[in-house]
Amino acid sequence: MSEESVTRARDWLAKHGYKSVSLDFSDGLASAVGDIEGLLEWERNFGYSLDGKLPHVAAIHEGLQFLPVPEDGGLVLELSSIDSALVENEEWTLGFLRMIARESLQRLALGRRFFAVIYPDTTHPALLERALDDFWIPNPFRFRGPADSQGARHA
Repeated sequence: MSEESVTRARDWLAKHGYKSVSLDFSDGLASAVGDIEGLLEWERNFGYSLDGKLPHVAAIHEGLQFLPVPEDGGLVLELSSIDSALVENEEWTLGFLRMIARESLQRLALGRRFFAVIYPDTTHPALLERALDDFWIPNPFRFRGPADSQGARHA
């Protein structure tokens, strides 16, 4: 995904009041463990450290319940290079995305906006249009930039 597209997405999210939290999987799943541990305040909420080990996806689901979602705007997880994680460990990565999708629906039912934005590697497009149980990873959403207000469209 181009840096310009990522910038447009981030600008749109900020303009609409979303707080963003980034998880970068470009250096593999193990490198993202620390970010997940920090995001979910793992030691405080679970009483132990992950010590660099991937947590079970059911524990991720529990951990997401502790994640504070602001009343105004919402919270978005920005997932960079998660398609690389898919190649490394498909079962865990799809389970992780399932937990995010389920938590998103549960939060929406409670009037809170929480979801993930995926910034894929262009080298591993296999994640697009994948089924996650009853959920699908859709084709990319085109965030509108300033030129769109005058009728121009971004490719």
